[in-house]
Amino acid sequence: MDFNDNNEFFLYIGGFSLLFFMLLLIVPSGKGEGDGPTTTKTFVIEAMTNTAADADLEAKKMSQLTKMNANKELENMKMDTPESSFCEVYKGKSDALEEKCNTLTTSTCNLTSCCVFMKPKSGLGKCVAGDVRGPTYKTDSAGNLITADSYYYQNKQMKMM
Repeated sequence: MDFNDNNEFFLYIGGFSLLFFMLLLIVPSGKGEGDGPTTTKTFVIEAMTNTAADADLEAKKMSQLTKMNANKELENMKMDTPESSFCEVYKGKSDALEEKCNTLTTSTCNLTSCCVFMKPKSGLGKCVAGDVRGPTYKTDSAGNLITADSYYYQNKQMKMM
């Protein structure tokens, strides 16, 4: 090809470039439609048709759930009280429990389920290891029988058996 002037050369180059770019647009790149990530936007429009009756029913359901959750929390709290934990620590260790019960005040003693407050016929009362059936040990540290008519288990006076 022989170009007479520069304008013909630039027209030839421009035409060739235009043809090349058009082919790039027309010819697929080799990727299928499902090869790359696609993004779709979905909008869901819901009608707001709550009536007063629906609102009342929803409020009742929430109230019931709240009460159920509160009851569960109360049950859990009863299981995890310091008094029940105290008894669990010394479960099966009567001697150690006796020593620890002896250190409790009357009011604290009456909170536990593993100690009783006993006031013998002679002397001062004290907290000792025991349960609803009475004191665990019926004798003092010297081996003498402890005589008492009653004991207190969780603030209730009980008769000795």
